[in-house]
Amino acid sequence: MLGEDGGQQLQEGIDLIKKWTGKANGRITTMLDPHAPFTCTPEYLKKVVQLAEELQVPMHIHLAETQEEVAKMQSKYKKSPTKYLYDLGMFSGEHHVLLAHGIHLNDEDIDLIKYNKGVAHNPMSNLKLGCGIAPIKKYLNQGITVGIGTDRAGSASTLDLFKEMKIVGGLQKVNYFDPTVLDAKTLLRMATIEGAKLLSIDEYVGTLEIGKYADIILVDIMQPH
Repeated sequence: MLGEDGGQQLQEGIDLIKKWTGKANGRITTMLDPHAPFTCTPEYLKKVVQLAEELQVPMHIHLAETQEEVAKMQSKYKKSPTKYLYDLGMFSGEHHVLLAHGIHLNDEDIDLIKYNKGVAHNPMSNLKLGCGIAPIKKYLNQGITVGIGTDRAGSASTLDLFKEMKIVGGLQKVNYFDPTVLDAKTLLRMATIEGAKLLSIDEYVGTLEIGKYADIILVDIMQPH
């Protein structure tokens, strides 16, 4: 990041990856996590991309969460945050990239994130912080993997994934003026297998299949709510 301790933080991340990746019988996975395009220098991001290749781990970064971010990047680099990352090589190679938010993407941006990338959609956080509504229907139509997240309790005031699923569906119906957008099956997939794909752990969890971990919950639906 832009702070003076950016190099130290990166080294701490490298040490954590080398120490913990694959531990707890494979249940612990790691990613390199530069914060966002507007808080990281080009040189720093290039280094992270190089390390992702060397360490064979995915990357996670916040992208186009606010209109202010897009305007700032356009003013400084004459390009969108997505194009900025693309030109730095973040979307090349075999490594997977998890993009948090992805609210303000234009059609060119969407074309750039179609392969080996995915969007973590955090609707409650986006509402609380007044960031906007991500065009999730458009992303899904383009074959982009979209999972559902919370962006932590401080940003969303909740870690309730069921509440997030309900908000995802409601926002998209309003955004597209279409009550049929994102049916319950699609929302359930976004909260399970698509989320597992985003985290690069869909080989082990996300669906109930022979050979996968017994990662399930039981929901009692015999309640008034």
